[in-house]
Amino acid sequence: GHPSPQLFNKVANHIVVHDNLNTYKPQELANILWAYAKVGHPSPQLFNKVANHIVVHDNLNTYKPQELANILWAYAKVGHPSPQL
Repeated sequence: GHPSPQLFNKVANHIVVHDNLNTYKPQELANILWAYAKVGHPSPQLFNKVANHIVVHDNLNTYKPQELANILWAYAKVGHPSPQL
């Protein structure tokens, strides 16, 4: 585990509950997912919410290649299947 599971749970819950992902820049989404994957803290609700947001908004052309790579790496690292991505 890691030393701050409560913090990661609280942040994930905050993001999941609030319907404001459209205010997040691609880099911010990539950084959040990267952090969860880096510490090995799977958060299925968070990963589902971000995947659905990306698919619904269909704006991958606004993402830089590094942001896409980091997002996909995070999904792979935590073992979160997301076929729609």
